[in-house]
Amino acid sequence: MTAVRVYNTIIGPISLTESDGFLVGVSFSRLPDEGPETTLLRDGERELHQWLAGDIDRFTIPWKEEGTVFMRSVWSEILKIGRGRVTTYGDIAKKIGKPTAARAVGGACHRNPLPLVIPCHRVLGASYSLTGFAAPIELKETLLRREGVLL
Repeated sequence: MTAVRVYNTIIGPISLTESDGFLVGVSFSRLPDEGPETTLLRDGERELHQWLAGDIDRFTIPWKEEGTVFMRSVWSEILKIGRGRVTTYGDIAKKIGKPTAARAVGGACHRNPLPLVIPCHRVLGASYSLTGFAAPIELKETLLRREGVLL
């Protein structure tokens, strides 16, 4: 069973998608509601608001991501970046043993199905520039400002 709900947040509408008891999608787009509003989606909304307020740094609801082995290695490394910290695509490429794969790391970030849960907004360009984000770059900037990375 798949269910989708849109929640209004301090940064705009965010759609959460559940499938078979797991959060499988976070979108900064207003997707059409589908299926029942489940306990997991309500818990996801609560954690979403807590995360945006800075009260929690990690989501605890059950979630899973689907992607290639490479993508999952990138996302696993991104999960190690704490609130208020950033790194670069190149640094992640080095950490996963693929030092020339910075562009591929960017591609994995772009395909991240669970932004915020897997905080890809904390990954920046080589000169710590705000590049590459599946949503408008202004949203990446807003998220980093909320985390105290940008003044």
